Amino acid sequence: MINFNKKLKSFNEFLISKQQISKLLFWIGILFISSYLRFANLAENPGWYSDEGTMVEIAKNLLEGRIQYLVINQSTLLVAKMPLFPALLAGVFSFFEPGITTLRYVTASLGVITTGMLYWVVNDISGRENPYLGFTTAFLYAIYPQAILFSRLGFSYNLLSPLIVGILWFLWKYLDSSRKKWILLASLLVGVGSISDLMMITLAPAIVLIALSKSWKDALSAIGIIILPFLVYSASMLSINREAFSFDFRFTFFRLGEIPLIAQYPIIIMNFAAIIFKNYWWNLAVIGLFLLNQRRFRALMLVIFFTPLILLARTTLLADLGFYYISPLFPLIAIGSASLLIVGIPHVLTIIRQGLESFVDNLKGMLKIRKLETVWSPLIFIISSLLLFIIVFSPFIITLSLDVEQTQTGLKTEIDSILVDVHDAKKVITFVNERVNENDLVLASPAIAWAFNSKSADFQMAVAYGGGETKHFPNDIPSDRFEFNPELSNATYVVIDPVWRNWAKPNIPEVENMVQKIEKWPKVYYSGQIDVYENPAKVKQ
Repeated sequence: MINFNKKLKSFNEFLISKQQISKLLFWIGILFISSYLRFANLAENPGWYSDEGTMVEIAKNLLEGRIQYLVINQSTLLVAKMPLFPALLAGVFSFFEPGITTLRYVTASLGVITTGMLYWVVNDISGRENPYLGFTTAFLYAIYPQAILFSRLGFSYNLLSPLIVGILWFLWKYLDSSRKKWILLASLLVGVGSISDLMMITLAPAIVLIALSKSWKDALSAIGIIILPFLVYSASMLSINREAFSFDFRFTFFRLGEIPLIAQYPIIIMNFAAIIFKNYWWNLAVIGLFLLNQRRFRALMLVIFFTPLILLARTTLLADLGFYYISPLFPLIAIGSASLLIVGIPHVLTIIRQGLESFVDNLKGMLKIRKLETVWSPLIFIISSLLLFIIVFSPFIITLSLDVEQTQTGLKTEIDSILVDVHDAKKVITFVNERVNENDLVLASPAIAWAFNSKSADFQMAVAYGGGETKHFPNDIPSDRFEFNPELSNATYVVIDPVWRNWAKPNIPEVENMVQKIEKWPKVYYSGQIDVYENPAKVKQ
């Protein structure tokens, strides 16, 4: 009897270890898919985006001990860029060549890390009640086209995605155990995230609301931890340059409240409509979040999903160019979509089988067939499985195949019109760098301005220097905030790319006037959609 129990115990241990190995292999397989879709042809696919150049430029200056973005000095809060991600990137640049390619390897790695974290966190939360939710979530996040795109673009928002997964886990631990340390850890991640991107501040009300469900003292402690990193950042910046930081703080935060409350409600509706219309994954996810079978997990997910979404939708256009503001919520989209799949599949299968069985019963009655039960049962199973595959699984298989194809041939995005072709950009950069010195000025979009071996500024900075109106800068920037004079008349070369033509020119009248003047200059080089103009006044000098 003792030997039998020992053998049974060893057999159970073997089954458990075999199951763990299977889970590990599945996890590794999902990570492989996620890695391939985020790293394959990463350097050139998609084209360069302005914010990528902005991040590279700020990090390069930090590496050299300067707080500067192109011509703007003393603080980067003026362009709503917080210090954490550029500081991390500067650290990476100390080991690898500074540039957009290195930046993208960092953000793609964060995407893969988020994929891996999703399985372990979701499995820890709901593994007993729903053992397939963790794997399904990780797989869907790995193949979600928007998550792939934004991982391949060098946005600092990619750092927030793993932080949000960590926040989800800490909040679950807090609700499950009521131990204060978990809400403090969640609050710390929100605070740390807020000095990487201001979007993270929109999660603070969710943290406080969850803490209040347990203890008002925990809520007060959470508020203190959330604001601590920003207070440290603010204190350090005030000690370095009080006037510059105060100016940037007023401009950045006060303009967020420019839209009256009565006008914010229709903006929220328009944003939600645009998101739902353009991205069917969000439709699936929202339904799936309401179908999560654990009441506490469902409530937690709804709070941390809708709180930041509503707060952002009040004042920011989230469709098209603004979609990256909500990209940190993509892991939650994967959880909702996975929930809908897992809850919905049994219902779909039941309905299909009931329909087929009813059809077969009618058919047997019409044909007076009574002795083919052994044929009908397996036939119903086969047909049900095929229909389930076509209705439920085939869209995701097609999504995966399209993901693979586009990583090879080029991602198709809604921001293609303002992306800069990498091959053309490199040719232009080489041409200009062979002809400029460190005292020359080149005006270009941030997508490529970071790469010139000279002084460089973008079109909005040139307009703002003269007190003109722009989309992202005030018209009263103090003169000492400009490292040099970036006006058009001082430029040796001007590089006009899709960012100028398709975004700045239609949206900023003074840029349109500027382009009209520039196009009268000699065009000395072009590659694809990028033109290089030389200032004739500088040639005469």
